[in-house]
Amino acid sequence: MYESRDGTVCAGTLSGGVSELRNGHFTNHTTANGLSSNTVSAIAEGADGTMWFGTPDGANSFSQGHWNTYRTTEGLPSDDVNCLFEDSTGVLWTGTSKGLAFFKTGYVQLPRGLPASLREPTLGIAKADGFGLQPRITCCVFNGIR
Repeated sequence: MYESRDGTVCAGTLSGGVSELRNGHFTNHTTANGLSSNTVSAIAEGADGTMWFGTPDGANSFSQGHWNTYRTTEGLPSDDVNCLFEDSTGVLWTGTSKGLAFFKTGYVQLPRGLPASLREPTLGIAKADGFGLQPRITCCVFNGIR
């Protein structure tokens, strides 16, 4: 579930795409109208209002009525997207079944010097308060938290 800045509530489903509640009316987005998979595991909103959806068949962006899908052919480590997170600088982080990637200036990029543990299935990404230190991003991978 995700509530966008304009108050729209989005719910990803296991087999029915994304249901969107806006101004008291439901809209459903599925493979029939551009979503790459009807299984939606993650939802995020970009600073520009673009909505992002993680699926087992790539990361999908929806902006101004237009869908785009990003897969391994565009640089993701895996098509299986488990989580999405936009950091404070506007970078969209993507956790896949084969590790991390990020979107910057419209392109998928892989972090340099990524430890082996972050090339494993990434199940969650969150901003940590740094325990009084510098804020940082924490990733939950299949075999632990990094």
